[in-house]
Amino acid sequence: MDNVKLSQKNYLAMSAEGSLFATGSSFMDANAVLPLFIFTYTQSLQLTGLATTLNMAVPVIAQLLVGPYLRSIQNVPAYIVRIMLAFRLSPALMAPVLLSNMTAGWKIFIFFLIYILFFFGHGLVVVPWVDLLGRTVQTDIRNRVFGNQQLLGGIGALGAGYIIKILLNNQQLSDDLRYAIIFASSAFVFIFSVAVMTFVRDVPRAKVTPHPNSWHYYVELWRVLMIRQDLQNLILIRIVHAFTTMNAPLLILFGRTLFNLETRDVSTLVFVQIAGSLAGGLIWRTISSKLGNIRAIKASQLIGLLVATLALTALFMNQTPQIRFILYPLVLLSGINMGSWSGYINYLIDISNEQNRVDFMMINNIVLFPLSVLAFISGMVADRAGFAPLLSISLLSALIGLYRSGKLKSPNLHTFS
Repeated sequence: MDNVKLSQKNYLAMSAEGSLFATGSSFMDANAVLPLFIFTYTQSLQLTGLATTLNMAVPVIAQLLVGPYLRSIQNVPAYIVRIMLAFRLSPALMAPVLLSNMTAGWKIFIFFLIYILFFFGHGLVVVPWVDLLGRTVQTDIRNRVFGNQQLLGGIGALGAGYIIKILLNNQQLSDDLRYAIIFASSAFVFIFSVAVMTFVRDVPRAKVTPHPNSWHYYVELWRVLMIRQDLQNLILIRIVHAFTTMNAPLLILFGRTLFNLETRDVSTLVFVQIAGSLAGGLIWRTISSKLGNIRAIKASQLIGLLVATLALTALFMNQTPQIRFILYPLVLLSGINMGSWSGYINYLIDISNEQNRVDFMMINNIVLFPLSVLAFISGMVADRAGFAPLLSISLLSALIGLYRSGKLKSPNLHTFS
């Protein structure tokens, strides 16, 4: 198979795999479904933030463990499929746990263990997956892969959101049963994402031996970061953006608490947020393909600014009649911004090449790793001091990120052969 045909085949297969993964993940969305699940069983905002922290931290820990060996993997697609089979179906284990006679505390404890297992497996494949995309899919269509995933995955997520809304609104179902169905549905969709990945193929490449000294490998990564100003600026913007979006897992609970919403209203907000992710798939795909990844990054900063502004408006004007309806555009914009990561990843691919792409991904993840605690801290702040300090930090961070994104420079795109 020539490289052009392989590029087209991988483009279709990887778009489909990511779309199915996005659909399955929407059943346990860390910014919508899981906060409601955890809060229902624990009444703790702090633990809802812990779920998002694990979502970000555990994959990076997995990447740190295997980082020195990633470039030595010869059959990358086969490696990815094996890891997916081992870890991706783990959410199904929550169904028998929830339907057992365990206490709520034990159910949440086991949930976190399964959640860690799932995202550890995800961390083992994400860097090889992105590297495979960069090496085998032509530049002119590669930017559309993440957009396709978000758009098609968003459509699937909309269907998932409708199912979730029905389950949450059905008062005849116990909490255990409705969430058991949700987790089992997630695993069911993941089966198809693994199946689609089996169609992906790699291009021949030179054999690379594993780095003999892991510590020396990470020292070399630091040196790479010090000489690449474009990578430094991108990572700085991502750091600021993490502070901007640290409120995302709590926004629905913010509205629920502020306006004492009923279950039906809360389920509608979940559906609106998932609909926002669908709209985001189209928006980010269009911006990246038509206007470039730098403008996508700028747009994500602007949306973060709007979300923080709307949330603060709702907070300080909550006694005003009808102000509660501001929650709908607020949650919609938050859902849209969840997919903005594609612009950052596409830009990182643009400024790297086959020799340093894995290194760039590892540097990006290592530097951002400490920020994975932000969601946990945001839950702690909201529990003890309310939402005003949290939203104020997000607003300030968005202004800084908008300024810094104006300093990004267009990359010299490498050619595909």
